[in-house]
Amino acid sequence: MVNHSLKKIATAVAFSPRLKANLNESVRLAQKLDATLVLIHVGKKTSKKEETIRQFLQELMFETNLEIIWKEGNPVEVIASTTNDLGVDLLIAGAMINETLYRYYVGSIARKLTRTVNCSLLLLTNPSEKERFLDKVVVNGIENPKTAYTIKVGVEFSKKIASKNLHIVEEVNPKLIKVTAKDSKTIKKAEVIRDRIRKREQQRVKELLAEINTGTLRIESKVIFGKSGYSIAHYTQSIKADLLIMNSSDKRMSILDRIFKHDIEFVLSDLPSDLLIIKK
Repeated sequence: MVNHSLKKIATAVAFSPRLKANLNESVRLAQKLDATLVLIHVGKKTSKKEETIRQFLQELMFETNLEIIWKEGNPVEVIASTTNDLGVDLLIAGAMINETLYRYYVGSIARKLTRTVNCSLLLLTNPSEKERFLDKVVVNGIENPKTAYTIKVGVEFSKKIASKNLHIVEEVNPKLIKVTAKDSKTIKKAEVIRDRIRKREQQRVKELLAEINTGTLRIESKVIFGKSGYSIAHYTQSIKADLLIMNSSDKRMSILDRIFKHDIEFVLSDLPSDLLIIKK
């Protein structure tokens, strides 16, 4: 068994119209990953809530005993501390595809969790009661110390959920070209530099993949010159991918990072698909 497997999953349970769909998605994923599932509800424990969950799980024929954590308090703080105490590898939470301006600046619970939890996080944009097949997966290939691990987990995850296509996107800052295209000569020079960078990036990813068992996954490596975060989000949307997998942020984000967006904040502000953020 690989040491980067996601073996303990927790789901943030809210008694909303999406509850059944969120439970369905969580149960199916736990079964595919052969993982333990824990439910976390921030709120008062009542017999009615217990019965609702029991009925939904019964409909899913989910017979494995699972732990349900009931705690009152600040949702983000409770979920973050509970996942840490339980040694959770992956937290599943719902997320709105597009938030209003108010919710964007204040920050939804799901987005606050991306900045506080110590485990990997899966944000579901449109959970379904019926099984969905995530055929197209995009994973970041940006040059970063975290990327090799993210790609390894991404490949393993994609195989477990029976995905067919994995796109590895390497985002490159256009400023690396360092040539202003003013005439035919400088345009040609810029293209030569661009091609050199593209080949270097593809070789780097090829070397990373050489150490990974990719199974029957069809893998495509794509180099994009553009702003980090924005470019991969646009690409994910353009190919109608089902899931985007990214590194966690390199630093703890502040309100300024949410206003002056970069990297993962571009994706969080307008999710192009379900999002899996990998934390080691």
